[in-house]
Amino acid sequence: MTFKGFTNDDFKAMQLPGLDNRMEAIRQNIQPKFQTLGDELTSF
Repeated sequence: MTFKGFTNDDFKAMQLPGLDNRMEAIRQNIQPKFQTLGDELTSF
């Protein structure tokens, strides 16, 4: 998977009501992108 940036939906995750809902959205949608980005950057 190649990192292609963040989407509006990624940022909307930060506005979900309730900490548990936000954390679940972050784990499902944003954290994998951070992992991919980290993998790409550490290859240098």
